[in-house]
Amino acid sequence: MDLVQTNHYDTHKIILIFHVFCGVIALLTGLIAIIAMKGSRLHITSGKGFYLAMFAVGILSFILASIKFNPFLLSIGIFSLYMVIRGRRALFYYRLIESYNSTMIDKLPVYLGLLTAIFMIVYPGYMIVFYHSEGIFILIIFGSILSMMVYSDLKILYKNSVFLPYHKKWIFKHIVMMLGTYIAATTAFLVNVVKFDPPWVLCLSPTVVGVLTITYFNKQWRIKLKEA
Repeated sequence: MDLVQTNHYDTHKIILIFHVFCGVIALLTGLIAIIAMKGSRLHITSGKGFYLAMFAVGILSFILASIKFNPFLLSIGIFSLYMVIRGRRALFYYRLIESYNSTMIDKLPVYLGLLTAIFMIVYPGYMIVFYHSEGIFILIIFGSILSMMVYSDLKILYKNSVFLPYHKKWIFKHIVMMLGTYIAATTAFLVNVVKFDPPWVLCLSPTVVGVLTITYFNKQWRIKLKEA
């Protein structure tokens, strides 16, 4: 039994180290992608690195939360996966050269995002009501944000089953989703590394800064696309 527990602990520790490593890579490459000239080789390369690192972070978060149940890690991991996949997919839609019919590849992440949003809202509510848990309410906030994203994507998928090529709206979708992913990564980093009271300040501060950043980039790109 002791040997099993030791192996279990070692496995969890190795995965956690790799998870942290991928998280650091994601923060660095994501920052480079944000400050680099959009469309430049540096932006494209760092963006790909950010996507791969965050994809790994999301998968590893799911594995870690399965080994040792952690609702925050599980939810934020899937939340990040949802945004980075949809952000990457938005570029695919933008670069279309002919009409495209949406398939299960497009719909499955949205369905999983919907289930995750429901869990992020219902589970904390259950814990607060029946166990008077504190601090877990932050999941309700992020769950509400995710539910709005999912609702927007569901409307797009079912009202526009056929995507037209070179639609400029996907640029904005890409910006929002990738910056949202970076916000989630930054939030997870601060929560796990920095000690601050009250803890909800660390959880919400990146979101506030991120929303302002997203608004700025959206405004800049709308101006550029109008001039193009």
